[in-house]
Amino acid sequence: MRALFHHPDPAWSGEARAFVAAARGLAAQGWQTVLATAADGEVHRRAAALGVAVAALDPDDGVVGATAALSRVVREHFAEVVFVHGDRGQMIGAGAAWRASRGAVVRRFPAGGAAAV
Repeated sequence: MRALFHHPDPAWSGEARAFVAAARGLAAQGWQTVLATAADGEVHRRAAALGVAVAALDPDDGVVGATAALSRVVREHFAEVVFVHGDRGQMIGAGAAWRASRGAVVRRFPAGGAAAV
């Protein structure tokens, strides 16, 4: 399987840590993983130092630009699943998967979190 983790925020956080740990864990099980994150951000540096493949994103992109950029990463890495955080991430991930004509989107909720209805 090929998994893409979308975390455009350059700051290191619990969400970033969760995705880096998941990418490493899946890679240890034979998956091909990549973390799409802000170029030259703390997340990019830490993930690369831990051996996680990274794809650079522009954290200042609007929704349309972010969707186009993520779509390119989905196609380049032949991603079969895109993991995202939050409403914005879900919207961008779904748009990118649709544009790339491939990939399912899985939204991660933090402990105690729930979808707004």
